[in-house]
Amino acid sequence: MTQATAEKRSPNVHWLLKLFAQGVLKLFGWTTEVDEALVHAYPKYILVAAPHTSNWDAVFGWLGFMAEDIGASIIIKQEWLNTPLIGRLLSSIGCVGIDRSGSQSTIRQVVDLFEKSPRFVMVIAPEGTRDKVEQWKAGFYFIAKKAKVPLMLGGPDYRRKVCTIAPIVVQPTGDIEADMNHFKPFLDQITPRHPQKKSEMVFRSK
Repeated sequence: MTQATAEKRSPNVHWLLKLFAQGVLKLFGWTTEVDEALVHAYPKYILVAAPHTSNWDAVFGWLGFMAEDIGASIIIKQEWLNTPLIGRLLSSIGCVGIDRSGSQSTIRQVVDLFEKSPRFVMVIAPEGTRDKVEQWKAGFYFIAKKAKVPLMLGGPDYRRKVCTIAPIVVQPTGDIEADMNHFKPFLDQITPRHPQKKSEMVFRSK
C-alpha cells in the first residue's frame, strides 16, 4: 500500500458542495462512474478533460468532481481573481490564477504550483476549444512530465449521462503518443454532447 492510500484522507470538497453536486446530478438524471480508490490514491495529478464539444462539459464535469470529492483546479488569468467578490467565488470553485504578462511561462508556473502543493489536481482540456480541431495541445503533457505527476482522463458521457474517469493512470515517459494511446479505447467509448465536433487524439509530429 502506498503512502497516499495508507494515510487518512481529509475531504477535498466542502460537504455542502458535495451534497449540492450530487443533488443536481440526480435532478438531471446523471450519475458518476469513478474508481474512488484510484482517484484518491494520488494527491497530485493532471486530469485530461476530453472530449470537449460544449460549455455543458464544464458544468457536468465540475458537478462530477465535487460529487466525487475531487478538489480539482483550472487555470485562469490572474486578473480575474483580483476583484474581491468575483475572485473569492472563482477561488472557491478551484480556479487558480496564472500571470501571463510576465516572462515566466505558463508551464513553469503550473509546475511550481504542483511542487509547492501537497495535494493538487489540475484539469486541462487539451482541445482548447469546443470546435473540432486537427491536433490536441500538448502543454498538459509537458507540465505532467516536468512536475513528475501522473495523468488521468475523463469527461461527461452524454449517451449514458455519466461523469466518468478512466480507471487508468499514466506516468509520462516522454513518448506522448504511446502514453496517451493507453486512454484511447476509453475515450472512444465516450459520447460527447456534439459528436460531430469530437476531435481525434492527434499531436503535432516532432
